[in-house]
Amino acid sequence: MRFLRANLGLFTFLLLLLAGGVFLLVRTAQRNYEPPLQTASGTVAYRTVQGGAYEINVWDISDRKPTTLVRFDGDLANPTWTQTGAFLAYETYLDDQYDIYVASAETGDQRRLTTDPAWDMQPTFSPSNDRVAFVSDREGGQSIYVLPTGGGAEAERLTDDTSEDTYPAWSPDGSRIAFVSNREGTQDLFAVDVESGEITALTSGAGDDLYPTWSPDGSRIAFASTRNGAQNIYELTVGTGEIVALTSGDDLKAYPSYGPGGQRLLYTVQSDSNADLFLLRMETGEILQLTNTGIVESQGVFRPTGS
Repeated sequence: MRFLRANLGLFTFLLLLLAGGVFLLVRTAQRNYEPPLQTASGTVAYRTVQGGAYEINVWDISDRKPTTLVRFDGDLANPTWTQTGAFLAYETYLDDQYDIYVASAETGDQRRLTTDPAWDMQPTFSPSNDRVAFVSDREGGQSIYVLPTGGGAEAERLTDDTSEDTYPAWSPDGSRIAFVSNREGTQDLFAVDVESGEITALTSGAGDDLYPTWSPDGSRIAFASTRNGAQNIYELTVGTGEIVALTSGDDLKAYPSYGPGGQRLLYTVQSDSNADLFLLRMETGEILQLTNTGIVESQGVFRPTGS
């Protein structure tokens, strides 16, 4: 595989890994975002795209010095943390297929979780970190599967429908997985009981509902929706079904992620050629733009532990 040259300044170390046939570049980046964010804190992982090179970065947003965890010239997407914050899973496109990998957030050491010839994408960890749910087309249309993270077992198909089921999100109590499906026409949110397989509709109506994510206490689900025209971020109260808009405007918003405590929400604002990360303080409604470097920076996810 040919590595792309990155013009991102000096780096402190360079490590080449060979795992599952994939060469990965792991280094400490010196891309600084100025001015520093004095009023924001927490660690996030996110995806960047620049000149055909893809990266998964880890970033303490108060420090303004992101670390590039993984980089190469095949697609990297949909990073997600274990509940301990020690590891990240993500999907990688190589040899005409997507597979799921897990990397240490501290060292970048990684291993391949899926090897099926089908496309395996959009991972989400169980709260106990012993299982990972993901999307696969290994038996036809896209469905939700569950696989032990320790290996030694086949993936279990959790949804079985002619529809397309995507973007799973494991609930904090481990009992349910929220996901997106077009089984009733438009893209709506559903939840599947992990033990019984029973599926419950969470949203319905006009527009597409996408990218569900649970609040840390499991009482709310944030998601993106076009239900009122432009794609904005909404919040569902699980117990009552109440839905409120959290953002407004015509810019396309996607990939919400709650911060620890559930009172901050990270999300992506996308344009035709760019994407940036924004932070919503839910107590006040204040919105901070976190990135503005002129490259695609998206799919941000808060580390579950920490400030």
